Amino acid sequence: MLEAIIREMQERTGRLVTFRELRSLVPAGKEKFDTAVITLARSGRISLDEHDFPGSLSIPALRVLVHHDGAYFVGASFRR
Repeated sequence: MLEAIIREMQERTGRLVTFRELRSLVPAGKEKFDTAVITLARSGRISLDEHDFPGSLSIPALRVLVHHDGAYFVGASFRR
């Protein structure tokens, strides 16, 4: 899972990759995907982009985002 996410992120270096897009490229359950993303962010491999007003989103829209420690993240970018 981690390698698949990194591979897709590397192919898109230099831009934000939304989690909607990344989930379609790396299919996995929400919990497994979210855990892999947080692991990569903690290791410094990717940078996360936080949603500034998640309260404005519907429940289905929130499910696409990565949720961790009360924050909702919309996407990530690869760190070289």
